[in-house]
Amino acid sequence: MITGRIIFIVFNNMNIYHSYIYFKNVNTVITQTNQHHLNFYSYLLSYILLKQLYGSVSMVCNKNALDLFVKYIPYDNIIMVNPPQVNNHDKFWSLLKINSYKNMKAPFIHVDGDVLIFKNLFNKFINGNYDILTQSIEPININDTSQYTDSYNYTRDILRSNGFELLNLLYCALNCGVFGVKSEIIKNEYIDTVNRAGNILNKSEYVNQLHSYFPAFLEQYLLMDYIERKKLRRTEIFDEHSLVQKGLEQLANENGYAHLWCDTKYNKKWIELIKVNIKTKFPEYFKHITNFENNL
Repeated sequence: MITGRIIFIVFNNMNIYHSYIYFKNVNTVITQTNQHHLNFYSYLLSYILLKQLYGSVSMVCNKNALDLFVKYIPYDNIIMVNPPQVNNHDKFWSLLKINSYKNMKAPFIHVDGDVLIFKNLFNKFINGNYDILTQSIEPININDTSQYTDSYNYTRDILRSNGFELLNLLYCALNCGVFGVKSEIIKNEYIDTVNRAGNILNKSEYVNQLHSYFPAFLEQYLLMDYIERKKLRRTEIFDEHSLVQKGLEQLANENGYAHLWCDTKYNKKWIELIKVNIKTKFPEYFKHITNFENNL
């Protein structure tokens, strides 16, 4: 995807973060695997690329995550947290990520460990008059009968029946493979919104009927709802017009962006491609792979 070394750019006022919260012997409803340690490979390459572009990358994690693979990645700063393992943790995995934002200092950009940024795609947000940055819009077609749409509708109905305020005509969400925010107030209000919704759903008699997509509702739909209600200024890495014209895959390839969704990052083919990329373009970091694999 790239032929040479990345130009080193530093934005002193923008903090860049990864996060990983891990509880042993718990799988998420989307990632049904006991190979969570294999996150190491995408996290390492994601870290390297962000480090080259933005100068410094911090990690927010718990001790389980540190011992699993985080300690093998040379983060500039590691912020240790000790979140409680809530009921139905496997269903509420997005809450762990969002609550990790409490330990991130705004302005910041959080990048999922399965997102690879090969070019400077954050400049528009960093230098522009925006409150929120995300990857892209995700339309929700109300006439669609897919499990994705059904999950959003079902979750929305449960929240509304419990007095949770939601906009009536909002049929899109925001993919948060990348999430940026410039205000501590906005950050905290969004976290509070998601936690209130999560508490309602976790106490609901229907919690066991919620589909695997509903954690994305908590993260992505509620963010769009919050932005619209507060009339905030948002921007996406891939704007809606380009997304409709070209599709996400073409846009990502053209702009040096990859998002290894769900179990993709555990695929042996992708792991080998990541290792080759690091060995070829960032050989000084290959020792971290050797160290990690020697301790498996």
